Amino acid sequence: MYERNKDINSSTTIILLCELTKLNFNLVQATHQNELKEVSRWWENLGLVGKLNFARDRVTESFMTGLGLVYDPKQSSYRKWIAKATALVIVMDDIYDVYGSLEVLEWDSKEIQHFPEYMKIFFSSIIRYYQ
Repeated sequence: MYERNKDINSSTTIILLCELTKLNFNLVQATHQNELKEVSRWWENLGLVGKLNFARDRVTESFMTGLGLVYDPKQSSYRKWIAKATALVIVMDDIYDVYGSLEVLEWDSKEIQHFPEYMKIFFSSIIRYYQ
C-alpha cells in the first residue's frame, strides 16, 4: 500500500510507522500495567498471604501466565481471570504441600464448620471469587 503512493517519501513512511509502533506499544503496556494493578489490588484485598503465612505471593507470575496465554490487548477480562485463578491454584498447591494428609485433602463443602482454620480461610476466598 505504501509503495504505491508516490506522494509519500519512503523515509517519511518509515518514521511514521515507527511512531505508530511506539504509540501502540505504549498503549498496550499501559493496558497491561492497569490490569496488573487491578489484579494486585484484588490479591491484597483477599489477604491470603497475610492469613496463610506459608502461602507464596505469586500474583505477578500469575498475571504473566495470563499474559502469555491471552496476549490480545482486547482480551483483558480473560487475562485477569486467568491471573486470579492461577494465584488461587498456587495457594491451593501450597496448602496441599504443607497439610497434605488424606483426611484434610478430602473435604465436603457442607462441612465447612469442621474445616481447619487455614481451609476455612482459603475456601471462603474461593467462594467469594466465584460469586
